[in-house]
Amino acid sequence: MSASPTPVLMTAKDLAVSLQISLRQLWRLRNAGQLPEPVALGRLVRWRTDQIQQWIAAGCPERSISVSDIAVPQS
Repeated sequence: MSASPTPVLMTAKDLAVSLQISLRQLWRLRNAGQLPEPVALGRLVRWRTDQIQQWIAAGCPERSISVSDIAVPQS
């Protein structure tokens, strides 16, 4: 059996579970600019899994620093 692939996009619920916070706290962090910018798909809001992983690896900087500007060491 192989492991299931990592999804490209995460829902707010998935992200909250991953960060071990409530959905309410997730929205507070988003509104305060403390999470990477989500992707809007019509009325849906999703976060790119790779950006979230980079954001965590970089120490969870505020949004004023673009995730694309973060140098993440290659393993």
